[in-house]
Amino acid sequence: MIISVALCTFNGRRYIEEQLNSIINQTLKVNEIIICDDCSSDDTLTIVMKIAKKYPNIIKIYQNEVNLKSNKNFQKAVSLCTGDYVFFSDQDDIWKETKVEKIIAKFNKDHNLEVIFSNAELINDCGEIFPETSLWDSVAFFNELITNKTNLNFLLVHKSNMVTGATMCIKKEIINKVLPIPVIENMYHDEWISMIAAAENKLDFINEKLIYYRVHSNQQTGKGIIFNRKKINKNLVLSKNVLGIIQPKTYTELKRLANNYHRNYERHKNISSEAAITLPINFNTFAASNLELFLETEKKIKHSYPTLYFFRKRIDTIKGKRKT
Repeated sequence: MIISVALCTFNGRRYIEEQLNSIINQTLKVNEIIICDDCSSDDTLTIVMKIAKKYPNIIKIYQNEVNLKSNKNFQKAVSLCTGDYVFFSDQDDIWKETKVEKIIAKFNKDHNLEVIFSNAELINDCGEIFPETSLWDSVAFFNELITNKTNLNFLLVHKSNMVTGATMCIKKEIINKVLPIPVIENMYHDEWISMIAAAENKLDFINEKLIYYRVHSNQQTGKGIIFNRKKINKNLVLSKNVLGIIQPKTYTELKRLANNYHRNYERHKNISSEAAITLPINFNTFAASNLELFLETEKKIKHSYPTLYFFRKRIDTIKGKRKT
């Protein structure tokens, strides 16, 4: 068994040494760390090369000639990995020492799985943990609602992405399905990979905080992290509405649900039209199912709140919003 790590760097001098040490010091050792540097202008490469001298058989460094940005840089890193399992790594997080061991153990228990992700502690620039919250709270993933893999896929299609690449590990069997990663606005590699795996019921999670996920002003992703408990609770209600666990009780909840379905309808329709490659899953089907749910929710609003529905439709017409 070969375990690889795909690590992308870009001006990460402040945290990269701590992150690399946390990966090297795992209880189950990794066999290779593939580092693709995306034209850093600071001394990230100098730091990485210094550490690589201590571990020449593990750390392999590749410097991009041009800035590829996140998706294409991870694509390059993954394509260079030789492992049976490939862990994704950001440059500024910290892995808990049993992360690799626990994720590989879960793969060994269910050989059908091809992608596993986990929860994480949230830390600030100084490494201090944000109390009473977690990565899953911030991305509106409520694991207690997931009773089977079908539920997980349904939420990815009909609500939003909840899988964070920094916690993700994939098996080599899925690599040919997910590469190349399409160039689509606001779609990152973690969402792309998780949707493909979930469509085949090969995505699962570990309900543990296996890394310290750093939240700071300079990161490319993670800027939408939610700390407000009221917003987290609203997302919990929305997730329950999407899964049919509870029905919307107010006009506001119905409107939020309708907006959610329409947003996903437009998103999946745009993915199909923007992608310059043949997609491994049918996003037009996802768009159609979200459109159907949107129209059903609109009927409920019209029936229960006709006056509010009338004014909402007028405003939408004026602003050109929620067209179908």
